[in-house]
Amino acid sequence: RTGRIRNAIRLSKGRHRAFVYLKFKGQTQFNVGIRRAPQRGPKTLHFYKPDFVPDVVALGAGVHDPDEPASEFGVGASSAVAIPVLNLGTEWREVRFSGAATGGGMVATVSHVDTASSYRVPPGQLAYVPLLLTISTPIPQSKKRCPFKLLLQVSSRGALADSSAWSTHTATATQAALQLSLRCRTTRQSFVFTFVDHDGSVARAAAIAPLPPAFGRQVDAHGAGVVLSQHGTGVDVSMQADSYKYKPVAHANDDATPYTFGVEGAWVLAPTRNGAHNWEYTGFLSAVAALAHLGDGSAYPAAIAPRLPIADVRHRVLFAGHSMGGHGAWQSATHLSDRAVAVASAAGWIRKEYYGDSNTFFVHDVGHAHIDPSLKAVLEACFTEYNADLHSSNLKGVGPGGVLARIGAQDRAVPPWQVRRMVRLLREHGV
Repeated sequence: RTGRIRNAIRLSKGRHRAFVYLKFKGQTQFNVGIRRAPQRGPKTLHFYKPDFVPDVVALGAGVHDPDEPASEFGVGASSAVAIPVLNLGTEWREVRFSGAATGGGMVATVSHVDTASSYRVPPGQLAYVPLLLTISTPIPQSKKRCPFKLLLQVSSRGALADSSAWSTHTATATQAALQLSLRCRTTRQSFVFTFVDHDGSVARAAAIAPLPPAFGRQVDAHGAGVVLSQHGTGVDVSMQADSYKYKPVAHANDDATPYTFGVEGAWVLAPTRNGAHNWEYTGFLSAVAALAHLGDGSAYPAAIAPRLPIADVRHRVLFAGHSMGGHGAWQSATHLSDRAVAVASAAGWIRKEYYGDSNTFFVHDVGHAHIDPSLKAVLEACFTEYNADLHSSNLKGVGPGGVLARIGAQDRAVPPWQVRRMVRLLREHGV
């Protein structure tokens, strides 16, 4: 589907038969194309723009004082990008990147995540090269400078070539350079930050800084709480964060009145994880990593950090989510109950095996009549840590907010009985 999955093989003279394993549900299509691969040189590498980039962020007006002067744009210390590189050749290739901002006086640099100055890409493989992004010269707020443009220069060589054989690609513009566009956002909007995840991949999350406290609620010495909002299938992090908005009641139907984004006295954090994860294992670890980067301040520019409340990610987290994210809220809260002040799960399923017909465990399998129960138990034990109902007792004592579980009585995607079962179990545990 991406158009980037290719392979390079050597064929001897004669006839060959290719076998391809497909996994699908319903109907699918498969296309195959064969072409002669270039042996070496710049044409063997294809470079693509990253799937996502961090935003440049400035302090929003009225965070502390409505008359406070505007701050400068910058990126967080954790900012990273992953550049897809496809090697169509039949030999290993080494690539390295250098970066420079274009226009606006911004000085930006990129560096490889590890200590090596280059990255090796095997023949016929697609690799995501992780890079760290630094903007060393903050730029004053101005719409004329938005979006910021960052130019990445690419150079490559054969993996076994002499160290002096580096040659900058000049065959085509897309192979010589990549131009990235970074949105301009403020802390009064949702902004996307990136970071190197627990497994070395590049991940992203969206955040909104706390709204000024009201009704006597103050941010204390520990900082502000965090609403960890986990999205459902197909929902982008910016969309998830932007759902935390309101208008004054008197202007609810007035299109000319803008929304106010965020939560009073608390950060909004909407993480994600590429690929299917259901907020289990890698998805859960990505959410924890996003919390860590928000908590240490590396998610936003250091220049504005002293003027923002720190995020208390250790003691005051409200775990929230919808659908798959509702399951994620159950997962995160039951596994990190010492951090939870409350849980809000909307239409959240409790076990993957109860959701839909593609996750069933040994229901109609042919091998079900032949497997030994003790062997089956080993397999089942591998995923029971993600059964929210099994760990519901961990939410005993969560407060002061407690637990709020909601679902539509006629929900056709998540059977309502799942939420009812979870609520019944929580009541049995005195939650």
